[in-house]
Amino acid sequence: MGVAEDFAPSFTQKPQLRQEDDGNKLIFECQLLASPKPEIQWFRSDTLLSEDTRTNFQIKSVGTNKYLVVLELDDVIETDAGLYKVKAKNTMGEVAASINLNFSPMDEPKEKQIDGLAPTFAKKPAIRQEEDGKRLLFECRIQADPRPVVSWFHNGNPVSEGPRHKLRIDKDGHSYFATLEIQNVTVEDAGKYKVTAKNDLGESNATISLNFDSCSNSCTTPCLYFIIHYLTLKAELSFFSVSIVIARVLLAVLCLDSQFRRVSALGDEAPVPEKEGIKPTFTERPVIRQTDDGANVTLECRCVGDPKPEIQWYHGKEEIRENSRYTITMEKDQVLYWLARLEINNVKRNDRGEYRAMAKNRYGTGVATINLNFEGTETAKIPDGKAPRFPKKPTIRQEGDVLIMECLLEANPDPDITWFQSENSIADSPRVRMLRQTTTKDIYLLTLEIANPTREDGGHYRCNAFNAYGESNANIALNFQGGDDAAGFAPSFIEKPKIIPNESGTLITMKCKCKAKPKPTVTWFRGTTVVKESSKISISVADVQEDVYELSLEIKDPSAPDGGTYRCHVKNEFGESNANLNLNIEAEPEPEGEGPTFVEKPRITSQQNGKLVIMECKVRSDPKPDIIWYKEGKQVTESSKITMSFEKIEEDVYYIKLELRDPGIEDSGLYKCNIKNAVGELNANLTLNIEIIPVIKEKPRVIKIIKKKTVIVECKVLSKFAPDCTWFKEADAVREDSRHSVHVEQVKDGNLQSSWKSPMSKKQTKVYIS
Repeated sequence: MGVAEDFAPSFTQKPQLRQEDDGNKLIFECQLLASPKPEIQWFRSDTLLSEDTRTNFQIKSVGTNKYLVVLELDDVIETDAGLYKVKAKNTMGEVAASINLNFSPMDEPKEKQIDGLAPTFAKKPAIRQEEDGKRLLFECRIQADPRPVVSWFHNGNPVSEGPRHKLRIDKDGHSYFATLEIQNVTVEDAGKYKVTAKNDLGESNATISLNFDSCSNSCTTPCLYFIIHYLTLKAELSFFSVSIVIARVLLAVLCLDSQFRRVSALGDEAPVPEKEGIKPTFTERPVIRQTDDGANVTLECRCVGDPKPEIQWYHGKEEIRENSRYTITMEKDQVLYWLARLEINNVKRNDRGEYRAMAKNRYGTGVATINLNFEGTETAKIPDGKAPRFPKKPTIRQEGDVLIMECLLEANPDPDITWFQSENSIADSPRVRMLRQTTTKDIYLLTLEIANPTREDGGHYRCNAFNAYGESNANIALNFQGGDDAAGFAPSFIEKPKIIPNESGTLITMKCKCKAKPKPTVTWFRGTTVVKESSKISISVADVQEDVYELSLEIKDPSAPDGGTYRCHVKNEFGESNANLNLNIEAEPEPEGEGPTFVEKPRITSQQNGKLVIMECKVRSDPKPDIIWYKEGKQVTESSKITMSFEKIEEDVYYIKLELRDPGIEDSGLYKCNIKNAVGELNANLTLNIEIIPVIKEKPRVIKIIKKKTVIVECKVLSKFAPDCTWFKEADAVREDSRHSVHVEQVKDGNLQSSWKSPMSKKQTKVYIS
C-alpha cells in the first residue's frame, strides 16, 4: 500500500496582473500544483473565454506537477474590464480563483472578486472502528474557503442524517474535518462511499470502499483488519529484513491473514498512518486464558501502535486499578506490536461481565471488548473452542541441507492442517515432510521440512489451519536469487535505508546500502514513476568495499510535491531487491491576504508647461506592498529632480507617485514600478518620451558663392529629431523648384544643419530662418 500519486489542483501563486507594450497588452498569470495535468478554463464574469486574435491561453510545466497558467489579452480596451476567473480541474478535484480588471474610478461599483480556495482533500477518507466494530466512522479533512457543503453517498444514494447515521463537519481555520458515523453496523452497510465538498469556487470528491470479507461462525462483530503494509510507509520502518543465506536461497516472510471478518479500505482510497506515528489498533480478538485450577484468569489481546500506547482496562463502566487481585501489563511483542494483559486472581462470580481494553497514544485510541461468563458454579466459563490463529510470524531456519519452515498455531479443537505451494497442496515425499507438535494447551508447532531445496521449490507457501470455529492462513514467500559464490549473487540490502536532511533543509539525501555481485543496476521510483536526474535531483552509486555499494538520491530545495513513497530497485543477473522509503514534506502555509491589483490604470501626466512630469497609479493590496521604481532596469533613487511618494488613501488602497522636475532628453526611457507583498507581485510599465523644441544655435550665413550665379546659405539647429525647415525671402516663403533647394543633415547627435541654395539675383538678399 503506498501513498496516492494523484492530487487535486491547488494554487501556489494566485492570479496576478501585469502589462506590457505600454499597457496595450495585459497578462494574467498564476501557478498551481496538480497531478495529473489539469484542464484550464478562463471566464470573464460568467462568460467562458475562448482563444482568438486578441486572446491567448498558455499552460507551462515549471517543475514536477507544477504549472504556470497564463491568459494574454492584446489591444486592451475599456470593455475588457471585469472579473476574470480561472478554473483548474483534474480527476482529483477542482480549484478556482479570480482577479478584477478595472479601468474606472474607484468609487464606481464593480463585481465582487471571489477569493479563496476550492475544496481539496488534505486527507482522503479513512475508516475508523469503535465499540468493537459496532460503530464505524468515515473521516476526511478538506481545505476550502469559503466553507464547503459536504455530502455523503452510499452506492450512489445520498446518506441522510438519521438514527444510525450522523453527519458532522468541524472547522479548523481554512480546514474542515468531515465525519460520517454509522451506528450498529451491518453487512448491508458494505459498498462504495463517496464524499463531495462544494463551494462557490469549485467541487471535489473522494471515494472509499467498505468490504466485509467472509467470517467464521464464531465471529459476530466486524473487526478492523490492520494492513501490515501500512507500517512500511513510515520512513524509519521502510526497510525490515533478515538475510538468511541457505542453500543459495533468499527468504522473505510476509504477514499473516486474519481469521476474522474484516473491514478493509481498498485501492488508493485507503487511509495511511500519519507520518509521525500510528494510532493504536487491535489486530486480534481478545482471548481468555485460565489456570488449571480455575482460580486465575488472564485476558489477553494484541495491538499495534507507535509510540507505545497506554493501556486502561474497564469492567463495565468502572476502570480497573492494579491491586492484589488485578495485574495490568503491556509488553512489546515485536516491532510496533504490543501484548496487553489483565490478570485476575481468585476469580469470583461478580467478576463476570464485559471487559474493555482501551489503548491510547497521541495519535488516537483503540478499543477491544470481551465477555467473561460463569457456569452454574463459581468457576469462570471459558469458551469451549477457539478458531485457529497464528500469534507470531512464520520462521525459517536451516539444519544441514534441510530447510525448515515453522509456524506457531493456537486452536481448539485440534485443527486440520494443509500446506500449499502456490495453489497446489503439498504431500509428504522423500524430500518433503510435514510435522505437528503440541507444545502447551491449544498451542501447536507446525513444521514443513524441505531437503536439498532447488529453484523449483521457490514460490508462495501457505499453511492453512481449519476447525469448526474458523480457519486462518500463514503465508511465506520463497524466492531463489543465487548465493554468495565466486560466480556472483543477487543484490540484498544490508542496512536500513536512511533519509538525511541538511541543517538548512535545502537538501534531502536518501541512502541505501546493498551487497551484490556483479555491481547492480539501480533504478529509483517515486510511486510507480521512474526518478530521473535533473538540476534538482542527483543519483549516485559508490563502491564502499568489495561487493558493497552505497546508493544515494539527493533532492535539492525539496518542496511538498517531492513527498511520497520512494523505492530503490537493484538488479543484476542473479536477482533483484527493493527498499522502500517514505518522504513526508509539509508545505509552507499559504500567506493570507490579497496580491496587488490595479484600481486605476497607470499613467503619465505633464504639468507646469512640461517642467514637471508625474507618473502615478492606484493599487489595492493586503498586506501593504513594498514599492521599487526602476528606469531601464536600474533602481531609481530620490534626488533634487526626483521625488517618490506612497500613501494609503483608503482601506487596502494605495496611491503611488513619482515626480520628475525639469525633465531632459536623458530622462526619457522605460520606467517600471514594482509593487509586491507576501501574496503577489505587480508591475506598472510606463514609457517617457521627452522632445525638445528645435533651437537655432547660429544665425544663417552665406558660406559659398559660385561664380556669382549661385549662393548657399546655412544655419545650425539643435533638435532631437530632424526638424521641418522653411526658408523665407523677405516675407515670402521660398518654395523648392528647379532653381531653389533646401537640405537638412545631421552634423552630430542633436545638431542638424540646414542649407539653402539659390541662383544670384541683382537685388540684395535677406536670408533668415523661422
